[in-house]
Amino acid sequence: MLKCRALSQGRLENNCFQISEDLCIAGVSQEEYEGVQTFVNHSCDPNLGMAGNVVMVAIRDIEPGEELALDYAMLGNSSDKVMDCCCAAPSCRKIVAFHDWRLPELQARYKGYFSCAEARIRSAQEL
Repeated sequence: MLKCRALSQGRLENNCFQISEDLCIAGVSQEEYEGVQTFVNHSCDPNLGMAGNVVMVAIRDIEPGEELALDYAMLGNSSDKVMDCCCAAPSCRKIVAFHDWRLPELQARYKGYFSCAEARIRSAQEL
């Protein structure tokens, strides 16, 4: 486990699973990247959700050959980073913030499919 802020540069940032406010599971070098990368893209209309911190589950039927996609909001990240979204889903937010899990509409839409980190971060922020 590494402090998430230590992975804020380059490709390593893309394989970080935050498991608490300051810790994540990730490759620690470029050599480890390919072995731990999940190769799951973001979509505002995902077919995957989280069950725990690192397990992904289907939240709807997935057709053979269909791209696996997760709404990054489900990861419960506390980062202030944002990215442009090009998913082209009718529900596309155009800009995805890693803290979008805080949005009430996403809390309702993805109830039961957020990482455990999201609940711990939310609880810590409410104190």
